[in-house]
Amino acid sequence: MILDSSRPLRFSRLGGASQSTYDSTGTIWKLSDEAGELAEFDRYSGVFTQYFDPAGNVTQVVSRGPDGELPGEVRRAYTDAEGNTTVESLLYEYAQSTDSMYRVTSVTLRRQVNAGPWNNVRQALYSYHDGGTACGALGDLKTVVTQAWQDGAWATLGTTLYRYWLAPGSGSSSSSASAAGGSSSSSSSSSSSSSSSNPWGNAHMLKYVVNPDSYLRLVGPRRGGGPVRR
Repeated sequence: MILDSSRPLRFSRLGGASQSTYDSTGTIWKLSDEAGELAEFDRYSGVFTQYFDPAGNVTQVVSRGPDGELPGEVRRAYTDAEGNTTVESLLYEYAQSTDSMYRVTSVTLRRQVNAGPWNNVRQALYSYHDGGTACGALGDLKTVVTQAWQDGAWATLGTTLYRYWLAPGSGSSSSSASAAGGSSSSSSSSSSSSSSSNPWGNAHMLKYVVNPDSYLRLVGPRRGGGPVRR
């Protein structure tokens, strides 16, 4: 979609009509729909700034990440029928990888009621493949660890593992052997089949997901021993 400040832009989305307008007094684009939803974006960078739902509740980016565009903190405020105002805050943390890309490493949900203290609620921790194994290319999401705040500390609820197809020819027997902790011959065979059997022909395509219950079995004691390649 190309936004033109000379005239409003109207378009259909899933059967509903939306309209974008430029606020000539400022530097924002406004995207609204028939339901009464309104989203605002920075004119120059195109990044999201805030959202208003039909009830008037506001979701707003209140700080930016290390690159100046990624969200650092997003807040949403709403007031219930008894007049209690709850503010939900999402705190984002990032790390820069060897490819100079910033990737989110954690997102923390916390709540505040009637301007009281902030209370931690949930957290998600993210790790990424480094490109040195047959399990994923550099930057592919590797694991998501979900945690809940319990008794003054974070308690892990579960871990989800992701594995991807590699681009043909990108497998490495040496890196696979290191990741598996086993013999180079068995790792080479695994790496070769992983890359050569890729039906898509490119990297970053999701191959499978290991859900938390299965992940516990995957990393637990195995019959016959030996490490598990992740």
